[in-house]
Amino acid sequence: MNNNQLTLEEVERYFALALFVVTEAHEGQFRADNKTPYVVHPVEVSRRVRKRIVSMAYPEVTAQANKYGLTQGLELLLVAGIAALGHDVREDKPEFPLEQRFLEVGIPSVYVIIAMVIIGQMTNDTGGDYLDYILFLKANAGWITLLIKEEDMNVNYEDTASIPSKGRQKSMRTKYLLSHYILFGTKPYAALK
Repeated sequence: MNNNQLTLEEVERYFALALFVVTEAHEGQFRADNKTPYVVHPVEVSRRVRKRIVSMAYPEVTAQANKYGLTQGLELLLVAGIAALGHDVREDKPEFPLEQRFLEVGIPSVYVIIAMVIIGQMTNDTGGDYLDYILFLKANAGWITLLIKEEDMNVNYEDTASIPSKGRQKSMRTKYLLSHYILFGTKPYAALK
């Protein structure tokens, strides 16, 4: 998509800029323990997504990149990383101008546009409950969206241990177990341990 080959240094720089924006978007928000800054969650999801992409075989990375109009694996790594970082902003802070801020800090528009499409696929605006959203994803989501959602569920499942209420903890674990099974046919990683 880009005429120039993206370098690893550029990927790291653009990723750092995206992290700056997402930290700004989640300012004042905390995880279920009311202590951990919320931004820790998308950072961990993004780390896991990028690790999975890096561990893939080159032909598979190239094939997935091409599906998104990208010409190299580093572009896929960048777009997936940005989308994973921003995956909760639209739901949690719909008034935050995420796309505009990504552009303002200097992330090239081609990567912002693709990341925003992926974030749009991940946003639960089905008007129904969480199960409707999961069924919508199963029927409509692209590969990167599903990869991000899988790691999002894995992190969320692991984080249920920090929920003070045992009843809420059990309810959330059940939600993530069922959703993960519907989308991927397996339990979240932590549930397999």
